[in-house]
Amino acid sequence: FKTEAKFNRRRSIIREFSVNTSTHGLPGIARSQNLSNRLFWTAALLIFTGVMIFFISASILDYFQYPTQTSVT
Repeated sequence: FKTEAKFNRRRSIIREFSVNTSTHGLPGIARSQNLSNRLFWTAALLIFTGVMIFFISASILDYFQYPTQTSVT
């Protein structure tokens, strides 16, 4: 019984954080009433997180490939 109460408390804390965070997608997952809606929000969050990581890494790689010229006299 004690482990179930700890699990429910942790779940309540995570749900409360998810509903009140400014991260888009997490409140949608936390507020979902059915499985299909929760799966939609989870898939959308994962897909757009992947797109974000792709663009950030592409920008960093472009930055480091920028040619530099050093003149030593």
